[in-house]
Amino acid sequence: MDRLLFHRKLKNATARGIFSAGGVAVIILIILILGFLAKEVVPLLGKAKVKREWSLSLPRSGSVMLARLSDFGGLAWLLYADGNLILVETSEGKILQEWTFDGPLESVSFQDNYLAYTVGRNLHVRRLQFVVDSQTGMEVGVELGDAAQLLLPLLDVTKTAMRRWSEDSYTYAISDGSQVLFWERTVEESLLGESEISENYWIIETPHPVFALSFYPDGDLLVAMTNGLVHAYSDAKQLTAEFQGPSPLTAFAQLIGGRGICMGGEDGSVGVWARANTDEGSQYLKIHAFKSMANGIRGFAPGGRDRTFLAWDEEGGIRVYYSTTEDLRLSFQGEKGLDYILNPKSDILLGFGRSLKLTQIENAHPDINLKTMFSKVWYEGFPEPAYIWQSTGGGNDFEPKLSLIPLILGTLKGTLYALLFALPLALTGALFMNQFLHPDLHRIIKPVIEIMAGLPSVIIGFLAGLWLAPILEQVLPGVLLGVLVIPLGVVVVALALEKFIFKTGQQSYRYEIFILLPFLAVIFYLCVKATPLINDLLFQGDFKQYIFETFLIPYDQRNAVVVGFAMGFAVIPIIFSLAEDALSFVPKEITAGSLALGLSRWQTATGVVLKAARSGMFSAVMLGLGRAVGETMIVLMATGNTPVLSFFPFNGFRTFSANIAVELPEAPVGGTLYRILFLTAFLLLLFTLIVNTAADIIRSQMRKKLGQS
Repeated sequence: MDRLLFHRKLKNATARGIFSAGGVAVIILIILILGFLAKEVVPLLGKAKVKREWSLSLPRSGSVMLARLSDFGGLAWLLYADGNLILVETSEGKILQEWTFDGPLESVSFQDNYLAYTVGRNLHVRRLQFVVDSQTGMEVGVELGDAAQLLLPLLDVTKTAMRRWSEDSYTYAISDGSQVLFWERTVEESLLGESEISENYWIIETPHPVFALSFYPDGDLLVAMTNGLVHAYSDAKQLTAEFQGPSPLTAFAQLIGGRGICMGGEDGSVGVWARANTDEGSQYLKIHAFKSMANGIRGFAPGGRDRTFLAWDEEGGIRVYYSTTEDLRLSFQGEKGLDYILNPKSDILLGFGRSLKLTQIENAHPDINLKTMFSKVWYEGFPEPAYIWQSTGGGNDFEPKLSLIPLILGTLKGTLYALLFALPLALTGALFMNQFLHPDLHRIIKPVIEIMAGLPSVIIGFLAGLWLAPILEQVLPGVLLGVLVIPLGVVVVALALEKFIFKTGQQSYRYEIFILLPFLAVIFYLCVKATPLINDLLFQGDFKQYIFETFLIPYDQRNAVVVGFAMGFAVIPIIFSLAEDALSFVPKEITAGSLALGLSRWQTATGVVLKAARSGMFSAVMLGLGRAVGETMIVLMATGNTPVLSFFPFNGFRTFSANIAVELPEAPVGGTLYRILFLTAFLLLLFTLIVNTAADIIRSQMRKKLGQS
């Protein structure tokens, strides 16, 4: 007896230890997964920092007017006021190449690898770009093109801007401080092979001294004046817009792509303007404001690959900003009197003037912060701030839009429409099967429904996107009417059968489902066939057009309703099976006692059994919710994956899980998008854990109220 008791205790202890170890292992695994995801996400919240600073001696005496760094910062060319161009190696200052132009230079500008400078009344333009060895990828030198020369009608040119330049076609603008000359020349070949030359030339007088000239990407000539007023002129010399910047204006530059205009003032203010189409027409709007510097802004240096830009003031203070996020990434003290440039990768600064000073910075993921992920952001070209997800574009000047709000809303939207379809069917079906269906049919139907849970979601998504969505587009009004009419039809048909065909419930027991289904199929078929009539009576003949005219939202073929049906079909087996199991666990004595006290089967089912099983049914609903939240393939294939900010049922959406599947092939390892996808996975897992924990707490409270252990 003692030995038997010992073996039982040993087995119990062993089983308890195994189960406890398994539970602890699961908890540890979840913590490790969360830790790994968090490890990939944390770098998004980092700030920029200075890694290294060093100085170089000027290769020759004189004043450097303009300089540029190569992509990786290993080379730099310096243009002196006397016309000397020198290529130096930035690590030690070694001179690699040297050229001499006519001088002295009066004004210089550099855009799209073209250097323009004026000497007297002559404008010289040269192609100037760094050369990279195709075998090693190393920067090896500079390629300098032949000079093109134009005679200018203005003397004492101080400002120059170019929009395009080729051998015989060009657009440029110059200013002597009080007036602006615009000149455009194009050469086109006719169908007969003859060259047709077209020239457009005009001069405007400015109300205030000219501070800067530039071309907007759509062709507008921007004339910035010293009092901060900016005029925008079209090619036809028409003043199309004007806007006010800081006054007096002390710094002006364009960000990558040219659509963001940085302006700084004597008061240290820094802002970015961009053009947008508003209700009042095309306007230049101030879209970003930054923390002011302590002294007047001396200049800006935009990055070449993103919207990072450098600002420095009269006392040598330097700040690194990012336009989209309005984030101050880095602040440090430079050398007073120097001008600065950034290399295209925005990780090396070159200060030039009477000396050369280089600074290497680390500025990972400047394009993301909490504001861009969870608040409205004012993007270039938009009339107002908005929540937008658009991670990639067609060029290097694309502005990433990484708001998570459309994805959060899309996840909730997909889950909501799936549960709206699945919950009524799954819960009422489970109640009917457990309390009213004949046991013989119960043994057949429940395994079939459980097998449905094993259907691959990719098959369901494929059928929903390519088969169901086009059908619903044609007959959706009838389908929606059928969804509303079917419950009423069940009641009417059941009452009619009970009154006119069967005198007692026992006569129809086992067969009622087979009698109801044909009637319901006929009712649903008639509703679908009535779609043209419904369109004529309620939707002016065209449901989709009526939706667009009423809500100003176009009907998408792959929309939330389609996903609701498809994902609901995938969720129903889980909720149904678990809910039916919960109902089955209710002791039969409770049901028998209720019936013995005179309650009907319906009263017993709804007032006794359902109440006793509600904690288990709540668990079923929560598991179904988790299944819907994490679904990927159905949402991926049955929606347009458009990250829109709308709960409207007839357009698409994008969920966290589908977004990971869509964006993952485009995400470079270690990049911002790559880490954002890890963040979405972290939030998805965290949401599931919170929901399950809350569900377990609620379920425990419900069991305590019912006196269950």
